[in-house]
Amino acid sequence: MKNTINLLKKLTDSIQHRSSVYKKAANSIGHWPHRDIRFVLLQYQEESQRYISNLLSFIPQKNTDNTTAQNDNAIYKLVKITPVVPVAVSELEITNILRSCIAIEESCKSAYQQVINEIDDSLGALAYELRRQADGQYMAYNHIKTLLDCNSLDLQAV
Repeated sequence: MKNTINLLKKLTDSIQHRSSVYKKAANSIGHWPHRDIRFVLLQYQEESQRYISNLLSFIPQKNTDNTTAQNDNAIYKLVKITPVVPVAVSELEITNILRSCIAIEESCKSAYQQVINEIDDSLGALAYELRRQADGQYMAYNHIKTLLDCNSLDLQAV
C-alpha cells in the first residue's frame, strides 16, 4: 500500500504541474482573438484539479487526536499562481504556448502509464479511476496536438 501511495503522490505532482502550466498558458493569452484557445486551456486546468481531488480521496490522511489532520505536504496544497493580466499574443507565441502544453501532456502520459503498469489491479476503484483519467488525459493530448497543428497550418498559409 505504501508503494501505491508513493506512486499516487508522484502522479498528483505531475498533474499539479500540468494544472499550473495550463493556468499560466491561459493567463498569457488575451481574450481576443484567441479566447477559444484560452477557454480550452482553462478547461484542462480545471480538469487537472478534479483529477487531483479524485486521486487524493485514495490517499489516507494522517490522524492526530482522532481528528483528520491537515497535511502540510505540498501534495495536499493547490499551487497558487499569481494572476497574469492577459495580453495580445502573436500566432508564433500561441504556437509556443501550445508546444509547452504538449510537453506537459507527454510528461503526464508517461506518469499515468507508469502508475497503471505498477498499480495492483486488485484495487478496483483506484485502477478504474486511473484508467478513466488516463483516457481523459490522452484525449486532451490529442486535442492540444490538433490545436497546434491547426495553428501551424494558419501560420504556413500566411
